[in-house]
Amino acid sequence: MRNTRLVVYLLLLLLPFFAFLMIFIRYGLNIPFEDDIGLLRSVLIDLPALNDLKDKVRIFFIPQNEHPVAVFKFAIWAYYLLLGNINIKHINFIGNLIFLTSFGFFFRQLKILKISWIWLIPIPYILLSLYAYENALWALCSFQHTAIISFFLWGFYFCFFYTETSGRFYAGLVLLICASFSSGNGILGFISVFIILIFERRFKSAAIISFALLITKFWILNRLPFQEPFPIKDILKSLLILTGSIVQTSSKLFIIYLLGGFVIALLLIFLIYSFFARLDREKRLYYLLTSGICLFALGTFLGLSTFRNIISSDFPDRYRTYTQLLWITLYLYLIPFLVQLKARKYMFSVALLGGMLYFCHSFFASRSKALFFYHQKQLISVNYHYSNTTSCGCYYRNYFDQTLRTLAERNIFLLPEPVYSLSKLKKLPGIFKLNAMNLNSETLYMASENSILTNDGNLFILLLNSANKSALLVPVMSLRNTDKASLLTKRTFFNGFRTAILKNCLPEGTYKVTVAAWKKNTFVFTDSQLIFDTKTHKIVNSKALAL
Repeated sequence: MRNTRLVVYLLLLLLPFFAFLMIFIRYGLNIPFEDDIGLLRSVLIDLPALNDLKDKVRIFFIPQNEHPVAVFKFAIWAYYLLLGNINIKHINFIGNLIFLTSFGFFFRQLKILKISWIWLIPIPYILLSLYAYENALWALCSFQHTAIISFFLWGFYFCFFYTETSGRFYAGLVLLICASFSSGNGILGFISVFIILIFERRFKSAAIISFALLITKFWILNRLPFQEPFPIKDILKSLLILTGSIVQTSSKLFIIYLLGGFVIALLLIFLIYSFFARLDREKRLYYLLTSGICLFALGTFLGLSTFRNIISSDFPDRYRTYTQLLWITLYLYLIPFLVQLKARKYMFSVALLGGMLYFCHSFFASRSKALFFYHQKQLISVNYHYSNTTSCGCYYRNYFDQTLRTLAERNIFLLPEPVYSLSKLKKLPGIFKLNAMNLNSETLYMASENSILTNDGNLFILLLNSANKSALLVPVMSLRNTDKASLLTKRTFFNGFRTAILKNCLPEGTYKVTVAAWKKNTFVFTDSQLIFDTKTHKIVNSKALAL
């Protein structure tokens, strides 16, 4: 009976890892996305053109926007050096693999108090839910937002448990440096470890950490651009939203404010408890380790709130990983209390059930966004093959096409064959009702409440350019119903769709907007009688243009 129970627990632990792997295998693509392309250009085109060694080294430390991403650049360079070509899906997988090692850290942490590993089971259901799709399927994000967590956790672990006389302490120092070279918040790893070591009265180790921090920040990372911070009121609002938005919800904002404030208050109480309570050696080590994670995640959100104005829970899901990390930190703080209760089995069941429900809900809440992201990447290959542009109505720069063309000429990277063909287009009779408006001078917003077509996973906006007889595909995002409507009514999960097209990110021309679906290896489309001009930025309701 005992062995059977352990097997069940082990299967429950492995289930989210299996789901995470299956999602990556199915939806991971060997297609670079947005910033990936610029970084490929930097490492594979600009770097070989330089002659001076100093300039070659410097190119790794040039920031991407405000973020140092030297680790990702090094991964590209090392992969190319070893294999002579680039597979962006493989590099993406390396980032995910580094992230998965972080669960070993949590296992080591529980061993300090000799707590059973089964209390870890809810954690992967949180961190590996579908909310992680952006970090899991975008190569740069897999390093910048998730691998960085593993670099910090293991760097913290080695610097915390080993003294400056041990080689493992310096291995931890190297990992903290890797965190600093992964994203802008990586420098907080040094600060968090420094604070914890000061409270441990390990002043010599803290001095080494502070010296490494100063060298990393002011000598190597001294070129990061300065941004003007938002007012304190906006910073606090953003901090509460980021902390409280464990799920993406349409609930009233004040509920998220209350939840975020409640979580932050509890975390601050536990921080004070960890630093000043009289605890035995093992408990103190456990709580200080948890506090280091708390400081890193809270510091990340404070920095993000300072330079990003977050106004709702519908912020990019790549940031939600740190929300999850904060809630996991709260769970880690509570575990030593829960295991001492007589009702600890019920408490574990509640934690496990909560994690599994969260995992399941993420597929409902994020499925449409994940598919939209997947189609964005797919259409880069389709549009490039048929229209010589990687533009699909979203973020786009002219050098994207030039970069991929140069890499293909040098046999370094080739886009995979497109999954859809634009050589056959079949027009259906009738008019599709499509509401359109200019959000601003650069963005065209379109939406439809037609829920019949949107149940098909292969629905797109098809832009027909009458001037050069070309066609471009633009992805659409299915609009999901609220949780209440889906559970208590007979309505489908998805009801209509929306999309926003950045006009400046399309080749210049006049486009007829149609709604298309992939049916039997052919795109069938219905006219919407909507035409817009990327030059004048005007929407015109007109009769269909003939190709």
